[in-house]
Amino acid sequence: MSALLRFDEVSLAFGDQVILRQASLQINERERICLIGRNGSGKSSTLALLTGELAPDDGEIDRPAALRIGVLDQALEAGSARLVRDCVAAGMRGHSVHIEAYQTLAAEPSPSAATLREMETLERVIETGGGWSIDTQVDSIITELELPAKNKMNELSGGWRRRVALAQA
Repeated sequence: MSALLRFDEVSLAFGDQVILRQASLQINERERICLIGRNGSGKSSTLALLTGELAPDDGEIDRPAALRIGVLDQALEAGSARLVRDCVAAGMRGHSVHIEAYQTLAAEPSPSAATLREMETLERVIETGGGWSIDTQVDSIITELELPAKNKMNELSGGWRRRVALAQA
C-alpha cells in the first residue's frame, strides 16, 4: 500500500510550547486516522501541517500536489442568506479551478507538448477529484446527507449547519 502522506522527523513549536518533536508518520491509501488529545495539545496545529497551512520548524512533509484534504472547521458559519446548495458547491471551488485550467489549455489552437502533458495531469486530477460535472457531485452529496438544498443557512439549526459544513468539506 502506498503512502499518501508522510511526516519524516517533523518538529513544530510555538515558543516554549512543543507540539511535535521529531515525529514520523505515514498515512496510507484508504487508511483513516483520528487525532485525540486535550485542549491545547496541538491537534489543530498537526492538522494544519497535514493540509500545508503550516510549515514545520524542522523535518520533511511529503504530500503529493494532487492530494485533496477536506477539513471540517470547528467554528460554524454564521447563519447567512446563502442557500445550502451554494455552500456545498463552495467546497468544490478547488475542483472548479482544475476544470477551468484544463478548459483554458484545451482552447489553445496549437498546444505544445508541455501543454498536452499539463492537460493530461489536470485530467487525472479532475477524474480523481470526482469528474467533470460539479453539479452532479453537489447534488449527490446533498442527497446522501439529506440536506435541504433550497433553504437558507440562517433557517437552519446548528446541527444542520454542521451537516452542511461536512458536505462542504
